[in-house]
Amino acid sequence: MQNGPGDTMTEMPETRRGDDVMAVGAALLDLGRSVDRHLAELARKSDVSLTATRLLVDLDNDTLRCADLVRLSGYNTRTVAAALETLAEAGLVRRHTDERDARAKLVTVTDAGRDVARAVGSRRGRFAVDLLDVLTPHERDSLMTILAKLHARMEIYENPGAVLAPTWSEARRSDMIPADPVG
Repeated sequence: MQNGPGDTMTEMPETRRGDDVMAVGAALLDLGRSVDRHLAELARKSDVSLTATRLLVDLDNDTLRCADLVRLSGYNTRTVAAALETLAEAGLVRRHTDERDARAKLVTVTDAGRDVARAVGSRRGRFAVDLLDVLTPHERDSLMTILAKLHARMEIYENPGAVLAPTWSEARRSDMIPADPVG
């Protein structure tokens, strides 16, 4: 990124770099929302909400405790309970008591639920291929590298206190990388 003739992003004032980071963050969030809206539409074509579809996929061929499904899905207990109620009423999952712990409820996807998950999964797969097909193989490789870095960085939010590699800005301030990493 150029600031002016011959100026690289590494020479950019911190406030400008912060603006750039905020713009990238906003673009990522916007893309995520757009993808979520489209995935929700794909799920609705099977008369199932996006949340319910994700739970079907998370269940796959397993039988899980409701608490484990909450943890695995990342949804809160109330959201999972409401989606499971809808799925059970539609015959897509079966809920039963855990023989080892009568207080716990187990959830199993039914054959009909598997069919819905496969249909939505197939549509999602075609959507992903179509969405990412605009990228060259090199751009897809670069995107995978970037996404891996961002996922690794999420560790700080998911596991507070985790020891992480320094960010680009931290490394730059401590002279761990040269002022012009490209040249």
